[in-house]
Amino acid sequence: MLRRKKSEHFRLIKSIVDLKVSDSPPRAPRKRQSIKEQADAMGGVGKVEVYIAPCDVMKNSDIVFSCSLDPECAKKNVFGNCGVTKQDNDTLDGKGYVEMTGIDAQTSSVICEEIMSRGGRYLEAQIQGSREEAEVGSLVILTAGEKSLFVDCQSCFKAMGKTSLYLGEVGLATKVYLILQLMKGIALVGLAEGLVLADRCGISAKDIVDIFNMTELSCPYLQNKANIIINKDFKKVEQSIQNMQKDIKLALGLSDEYMQPLMMASAANEVYKHSRKLGYDEHDCACIYMKARSNPVRVEPSSPVSSSAWKNFTPDPASCVETSRWRNSSGTGYSEGNPGFLFIFGVLLYCPATSERIN
Repeated sequence: MLRRKKSEHFRLIKSIVDLKVSDSPPRAPRKRQSIKEQADAMGGVGKVEVYIAPCDVMKNSDIVFSCSLDPECAKKNVFGNCGVTKQDNDTLDGKGYVEMTGIDAQTSSVICEEIMSRGGRYLEAQIQGSREEAEVGSLVILTAGEKSLFVDCQSCFKAMGKTSLYLGEVGLATKVYLILQLMKGIALVGLAEGLVLADRCGISAKDIVDIFNMTELSCPYLQNKANIIINKDFKKVEQSIQNMQKDIKLALGLSDEYMQPLMMASAANEVYKHSRKLGYDEHDCACIYMKARSNPVRVEPSSPVSSSAWKNFTPDPASCVETSRWRNSSGTGYSEGNPGFLFIFGVLLYCPATSERIN
């Protein structure tokens, strides 16, 4: 049930004698077979086996790596009808279970207790890094739990990342992971809103990014996201908006546990939630830029106007490309026209031009 990107599958094949693959929910048979065929083509013929259920993978493996969508899916891999603990004798006999899903400390502890109660070993391993870092094997892996399992997994971790850190007892790795994700999420909102403000001021986003890259503010993560925003390449997903919002939500849950106010995180969470509402779930998290551009414009008239006369406009969520095509708030139609000035009920609204250069 190793559920990682293809690049990570292949890197693992280079360092593991046998690789068992399964998915929950099941991956399309054609896609599973494609992974196997590509692995065989790389010289690993016969070393990759495909199973339908997590329990089958556990039965035929010494160490299982699990990476799912969210905490709920992670628990199903363990507690579900075909979970890893649903074997013939219900004992794991020292087998290892490595949870790589982005989860909260409570979920990790529950999974740990179940695995340990059946004689298994448990390690939480949280990943920090981008898709490019995964492809070249330079991820940072944060682990906590059974130290002997951490040692046994070193060959796998070296294939996936440039370094792996053992932090201690179960829960520490997940907390560090959520804290780092919280920082990234807030920083990305600041970047997106800054570029939107530049656009409103008539300043080229490219010029802003060029200057940004010369300052101490610049870092590889924000540079990459800025380039995605400039190129409007939101379908090249490093981390989806859905996953980023999930991590921020879990971080806010952690703050509730310790009664620690997180005002900026709460505001950022609303930005990501709104972006998901617009239909950008499967786009890169940099797509919050489109949400920031879609904030409705309201201009108070000098004389009273009926509230029913107002219309709010947001970009069509079906496309991430800037366009002069706008959907009205009732969802009944579109206003067509070139970017420029739009007159709505006698109120002058400014629709930003698509040009990226300073006039």
